Amino acid sequence: MHSDAPRRTCPSAQPDMPGSTVLGILAGSADAPEVRYLARPIPAVAEITSLAGDLLPTEVFRFSAECVEDRCRHFDGRDCTLAKRLTEVLPPVIGVLPRCHARAACRWWHQEGAAACFRCPQVVTTTIGPTPEQVTVTVAEPPQTGERHAS
Repeated sequence: MHSDAPRRTCPSAQPDMPGSTVLGILAGSADAPEVRYLARPIPAVAEITSLAGDLLPTEVFRFSAECVEDRCRHFDGRDCTLAKRLTEVLPPVIGVLPRCHARAACRWWHQEGAAACFRCPQVVTTTIGPTPEQVTVTVAEPPQTGERHAS
């Protein structure tokens, strides 16, 4: 990233990434997850992530952190291929932009616009025991050809 370019964030980050914040809390059901966005970011510190108890923090929270670009298997050198796939594969689950404190810097928003936001509430970072429908509609695994992959 060029030093004068705005820093973009990933709205599906891991809690241990530098500067990670809680974007929202997962609600809904395993079949129909729904992110409830926080009004303001909360740092993903141990005191917060430990609230997940016996679950993985990514089963309870969605996190946002600075996009690591070329160090991410979803980045093709210019765009987030995950954002592109989710707008192509997942149906919209809302029809108006949700209140989201991360939008100003969000890579998905800047790349795919409202189409990404209309699908974002159903995106979960970790799915334990996915339903047959979730297996069929997996968008997180990049195609094996035509994309760069980080190790």
